[in-house]
This record gives sequence, structure tokens and C-alpha cells, in this order.
Amino acid sequence: MVNTRRALTCIITATVYFHTSNKTESVALGMHDPINDDGNYRYGVYFNKDDSRIIVPKRHWGMGYTLNFARIESSLLLIFILLVTFLLSK
Repeated sequence: MVNTRRALTCIITATVYFHTSNKTESVALGMHDPINDDGNYRYGVYFNKDDSRIIVPKRHWGMGYTLNFARIESSLLLIFILLVTFLLSK
């Protein structure tokens, strides 16, 4: 059971790293960051079809990450995490 938790932690960490690295590049290049645009939020949830990232940093730097619910992969990732958490809690 411990190995499963470590594997899941590694997968989530890698996903966060690779999908949020685009933000650093866009900020370094001086590009507009769609995270700060109010039009990309629906009912307080980040929803931007033009953003290719699944996991995106929150508006306030250093406050964590959120999912881009315009992409089906983010919903699948959320279901996967909830399912694994439910199964490991038994």
C-alpha cells in the first residue's frame, strides 16, 4: 500500500511540474497569462479551451494549483485521484 501511495505522489508531482512549466515560459517571454483574465472563469472554476495545460497555478502566485476544466483530461484526473483516494482509504 505504501508503494502505491509513493507511485501516485510521483505521478501527481510530475504532472504538476510538466503542465505548469508553460506558465514560467510565458511569463519570461512577457506573454499575456490567461489565468488573470476574469473571462476564463465560470462560477469560480478555471475554464479556458485555449489553454493547453491541465493543471494551472492559481491566480495568486504560491497559493497552489487548480485544474483547467475545459479539458477532459482534468476531469479524468480528478476522478482518478478521488477513486484512488477512496480505494486506499478502505
